[in-house]
Amino acid sequence: MFLFTSKITAARSLATLVSILALSNTAAFAFPVLVHGTDLKSLVGLKRERFIAFRIKDDLTSVKIPLQFDEIEDDSAIVFRAPTVALPVRKIHPHPSKLDPFRGTFESVHRVSLDDQDFGLCDSKCELKAPELAKTLCGQSPEGSIEVAKIELKFLKTSAFVAACSTKQPDIDRLPITVDFKNRTFSTPTYSYTFKDKKNILFDNISIPAGGEKIFTNSELMVYLKPKYVFNLQFSEKDLVSRVTSVSQGPVSTGVEIAFALDVLSFKVNSQICCDMSLYKDSFYFPVMIDLPFEGTSFKKGSGLFYGLNAKIDPLKDLKSFAPAMSDYEFKDNPIPTEGGSSAMLITSGDRMVAVGFQSMKRTEGKPSVAPLLAKPADLKKIEFPATKTDFGLFYDITTLAKGFHHFNVWFYVGNKSQEDLLSEYAKNGIEFSVKQI
Repeated sequence: MFLFTSKITAARSLATLVSILALSNTAAFAFPVLVHGTDLKSLVGLKRERFIAFRIKDDLTSVKIPLQFDEIEDDSAIVFRAPTVALPVRKIHPHPSKLDPFRGTFESVHRVSLDDQDFGLCDSKCELKAPELAKTLCGQSPEGSIEVAKIELKFLKTSAFVAACSTKQPDIDRLPITVDFKNRTFSTPTYSYTFKDKKNILFDNISIPAGGEKIFTNSELMVYLKPKYVFNLQFSEKDLVSRVTSVSQGPVSTGVEIAFALDVLSFKVNSQICCDMSLYKDSFYFPVMIDLPFEGTSFKKGSGLFYGLNAKIDPLKDLKSFAPAMSDYEFKDNPIPTEGGSSAMLITSGDRMVAVGFQSMKRTEGKPSVAPLLAKPADLKKIEFPATKTDFGLFYDITTLAKGFHHFNVWFYVGNKSQEDLLSEYAKNGIEFSVKQI
């Protein structure tokens, strides 16, 4: 998989791209709930080391659950301040200071991560008990106040709570994801992700379960730009150097920091640490970012980004798409963006199901987000896109984009076929929730 950053200038060739990768899940399956500090306003400014997360059980007792903090830059990439493992290549790149500029407080730039599996049903009677139970878990006396926020999942209708105690609290850890640099593999009991080589972290294969059947093989990234007044520009993974620079193990996920460079004719462009991929027990995501200094209409039709997959499936029987079909899309000189901003696919293999979701993060200047299109080689050929090697994938039409920064996340969720409704919901819309101060 990839994380793609691209900058394009009119007079010269182009500027920047980036590629990264992805992964999948394990049973009993757990999927990450990511809550930004902007949603937890009552907790902003309090010490992170004092936070706990918990759920309330049917008997109105409570149990602590794992909680993780990440610092997020520009609402997209994770900032790695003190990674668990730093590789030598990291030293040659500018990287964040180990010192925390927020001095341990929880700020709007942070997010908390929890697993949806750790949430539980909680009615109004249960909710009223939350402050009392939080004080007990914190080791505080019943007197006094405590800040508690309730997070309720829209689809599952289950809840968890985050509270700020008056004293430092111990972390609750889970088994970390295994990182094997020698064999180029990240793995959990549910899946393993093997990247191509030391200079390319696009995946060579994804196996489900770990070390088992190779469900996906040899992902592909292709970018083709046809400016109206400059020569055409083509990039693929062979033009990208994408190296792991560090790894950070957390209670809920493992973060992988990536440095990339665009390498064309031995000339490296903009080598830098730029982005990350986040691996969870049963899922992973990587961000895709595009920064256009001018309107997408400056490019001819057929300009865009293609992310391809090879999968051991029957596309007619085992592939279910919630993405607009490229074969039905009308490419125009003045294109109209596809409605929405999310596309999703469900891929069945035996009793397992993998959901792949492309989720737009925001709209640009009030204009609709652009949904990637489900594309096959024959579809790409019709718009004179360069030949691809994969069975199918998603095409992102650059010409529909407004000037400015565009960002969406690519998610992989692994579950069972019995979870089709849940997996399709998460792939299409992400894990939606509401936050309430108690």
